[in-house]
Amino acid sequence: MHDLVKDDLDKFKERIRKVENYLRDQADTQISYSSDQIKTLVESGHIPKELGVWWLKRNNEMCKEHHERQEFIKNNPDLSSEEISKLFFKEGVLSPEETAKRYEEAAMNGEFYICLIENRHLLIKEIVSHNKSTQSLFENLDSDENFGIVNCISNSLYHLEELLKNIVLNNLHDNFYEAKGSMKNSQGEAISLSYSFQSTSKEEAEKILVEYKTTMKTKGLKVWLSYWLMANKRGRFEYTCPLIEVMKLIADEDRESFFSVKEKEEYWALTKMLEMTKLSRERKIKKRGTGTEVIQWIEQPLVEILGGEKEMTEEDKYPTAVSLRVLAPKMDMDKKGFAPHIYNNNTLLLSPSDVFLAFKLQSRASQRKKGNCDIHVDWDFIFEAGNLEKTAISNQRGAKAKARKKMDRLQENKIIEKWDEELMGVCVTPNKQKQKEKPINKEKTT
Repeated sequence: MHDLVKDDLDKFKERIRKVENYLRDQADTQISYSSDQIKTLVESGHIPKELGVWWLKRNNEMCKEHHERQEFIKNNPDLSSEEISKLFFKEGVLSPEETAKRYEEAAMNGEFYICLIENRHLLIKEIVSHNKSTQSLFENLDSDENFGIVNCISNSLYHLEELLKNIVLNNLHDNFYEAKGSMKNSQGEAISLSYSFQSTSKEEAEKILVEYKTTMKTKGLKVWLSYWLMANKRGRFEYTCPLIEVMKLIADEDRESFFSVKEKEEYWALTKMLEMTKLSRERKIKKRGTGTEVIQWIEQPLVEILGGEKEMTEEDKYPTAVSLRVLAPKMDMDKKGFAPHIYNNNTLLLSPSDVFLAFKLQSRASQRKKGNCDIHVDWDFIFEAGNLEKTAISNQRGAKAKARKKMDRLQENKIIEKWDEELMGVCVTPNKQKQKEKPINKEKTT
């Protein structure tokens, strides 16, 4: 047993020597960091997971011990520092096992610090990016509470349910299929939603399409909203960020565990599904001068993946960082279409089955341009947007009970101010949309 401890001790000493040789060349390098930043570096693969988990666990233990010690000192003011030291710190000669543990901690501490030095540019970049993102994507919109989506996009996806119902599957070539649904909005514009994918047979393609329709109204929509929320926080339609930073936007605030490989793979698969989903609008206009009537149209993927970063291993099925765009650079069909529809950030914390209902109600409130104007909708509207149509067909009473719970959840999460049941449906009072306070120009103040 003693020989094993001695072997371990020699290994730890060798690791410490390597750390000391490395740090000797770093002189007075100083790094500021937080636990959240360390979690991000671990999740993105820049710090080995085993080392990162060890540091986070040890840091939590040290913080807990410090808090307990401070509480003890506060409750025992008459004790001297020597007496307190004897109570909290072991005195005397350490055993071989304890000595080996101390050397192991010193080695891991040094290796952890080397990782921080090698990724110092990422820590600085995160701070700079945060400072730059103080400019909101939309004027006077507070991204801490709300986020905006240009209304030319959100107005079209308001009809997502109908577009998915009208979808038709076509075999374009060999194993390549396109599913496309179309309709006309109240202004007479043609709106289309198309999804392109590969399949070995038409039967398999039909199964994929059934799954797509369900996913697009639930998890797919939620992931799409997360990319728009990040765009608001970054102040840009096109941006680059770690994938897990976007994933955090739809995770519970009190989540402490890392995202699993399965979660990352699913999120990335949904992102690629959104890239293969294209939204198009077209309308008839008369050309200036000639008066000739033409069709003007524009098409864009729901998210456009531009690039990113990934690990140097074949088994990785997701990137560590992603560069993407949420709005086509030439989306100038109607400049009024750039005005945002406003959504509460808590929308992303809802269950996937509740997200489309929250999206439609908030879109309707923005369409009215008056956040305090009541919205009256029938039960069919709630059933369709709340993914309760099948339930309503077989058990309408049960569907209404579930719909009431959904509306309660929207109110609890501050998506809406309140709701009341009416004879034929519900009356919804939207939240008053808060705007960021404009800074006071002191030079003009007298």
